[in-house]
Amino acid sequence: IFDLCRSLPQNEFTPALAYGVDGRLAELLRVDAIRARQIPALARDIAVISDIKSFFQILKMLRSARPEVLHLNSSKAAAFGALAGRIAGVPKIVFTAHGWPFKERRFFLARALIYLISWLTALLSDDVIVVSETDEKIGRGMPGVHKKITYIPLGIALPRFRTPQEAFQMMFGTTPTPALASHTIRLVSIAELTKNK
Repeated sequence: IFDLCRSLPQNEFTPALAYGVDGRLAELLRVDAIRARQIPALARDIAVISDIKSFFQILKMLRSARPEVLHLNSSKAAAFGALAGRIAGVPKIVFTAHGWPFKERRFFLARALIYLISWLTALLSDDVIVVSETDEKIGRGMPGVHKKITYIPLGIALPRFRTPQEAFQMMFGTTPTPALASHTIRLVSIAELTKNK
């Protein structure tokens, strides 16, 4: 989202970003002078009172900002945003599903409720972007949503990967010993290891 805000042509768009928890994203936005607004009650975990407050904070923000396009990310924020966007009369609502949340291992009734909310979010949106072919297939199977689904793979340039020796030097500040410098393959990954990703 940060890269998208920074990459939009400034003579055509005025990006503004709303977020929940104050953290690294908010810090980057302030440094880059991108218009941002915190939705104080919006958090990742379900909390009924805070969730109701966050919906009304989103609705108030949309009525004030009057955006031409509302791009939604994060399952819960997207659900509230799509509904608030329709109520506020936002002309174009785009939802990016970064992995359908109902694919996660949960109790059957919880998964059914999350599927219903995801489907309603997609139904209230004008366009739904998915980032995997599997999620595209699932989205195309949703009633009334299949024509809204667009698969867009990662749209940023791939990073330049370091050699094992360079990476070792960067991580540990020293060159690897001969045993560590062997041709043994080492895979390092930092990720959210949930089934919906």
